[in-house]
Amino acid sequence: MLVNANTVVTKYNEQNIEVYEHDIFYYADEYISNNIPNATYKDIRRLFPALLLYISDHIEKPNINDIQLLDKLFNIYIRLCSKYAYNPSVDMFCILVSIDFRTISNWSTGNCRNTVNGMSSINSVSINYQDLISKWRHICRAYLAADLANTDLTSANKIFIAKSVYGMVETAPVQVKPVQEILSADELPRLDMQEDSDGSN
Repeated sequence: MLVNANTVVTKYNEQNIEVYEHDIFYYADEYISNNIPNATYKDIRRLFPALLLYISDHIEKPNINDIQLLDKLFNIYIRLCSKYAYNPSVDMFCILVSIDFRTISNWSTGNCRNTVNGMSSINSVSINYQDLISKWRHICRAYLAADLANTDLTSANKIFIAKSVYGMVETAPVQVKPVQEILSADELPRLDMQEDSDGSN
């Protein structure tokens, strides 16, 4: 058993036993045990895409019409990312559950392309799918923002991703104008006096 296995402890016949809450956690541990002996978190983070591919090869592919199942799998995915300090993304989740990137793109825009008898058509998808993708992107964005805010060294790569993928912008500090002194009526310059001194009248 790995020191930091992805298991939970539960009671069975009045004894504590370790179990996996989902196959994703089981295959994550199997990959680490077989491919990264004596792994550190840094080692796992470096090979995290390979770990996701390994899991994807072994788990049952989800039914993309089951929106609740997809959301549950995404929650498992972000917990796995959290454990190994790997910033989640919707694209990497697609790799994990074998969903075509174009499907996610269509869901986010509210369109779904179907092909029937060789004819392609675009149908609108449920607003629930749009909300789901929006929710996932906001979660991924929050992870990246938290990472940037809590890291001592600034990462140019992460800043680029924040701007290009999530539309984040750097805000310039607001310039505060000095408060101008308010003059009384007696202190205001008289224009008619200036005209006389110029000799214009």
